[in-house]
Amino acid sequence: MKIEFDRIVTNAVSAIVVAVVMGAAAIVWRGATTVDEKVRETRADMEHLVTSLSDKLASYQVQLTTISNQLNDVLKHQTNRPARVAATALEEADRSVQQKAYSRDIYQQLKK
Repeated sequence: MKIEFDRIVTNAVSAIVVAVVMGAAAIVWRGATTVDEKVRETRADMEHLVTSLSDKLASYQVQLTTISNQLNDVLKHQTNRPARVAATALEEADRSVQQKAYSRDIYQQLKK
């Protein structure tokens, strides 16, 4: 019985090369799927943040409009002159708040 060392070495080297290639492919696959998960999580966090900030911004704009109206009333009563806050500016602020609320509703419907 003759032992063929060339064949044994060739098979061993081939097995090592295949193992290295498979390991590299597994590492690349794991890295790619991990990145996808992180991107999905970050996107969900950003969508939540945008929704929260949009709500806060709309709330602040409503408060600003209310304060401007109150200031307008105070100025009318104190000076007996027309208030310095323009009514058109208040109307534009109201329209802006309505547009943002409408945009947020459309965004939520598209997200579903």
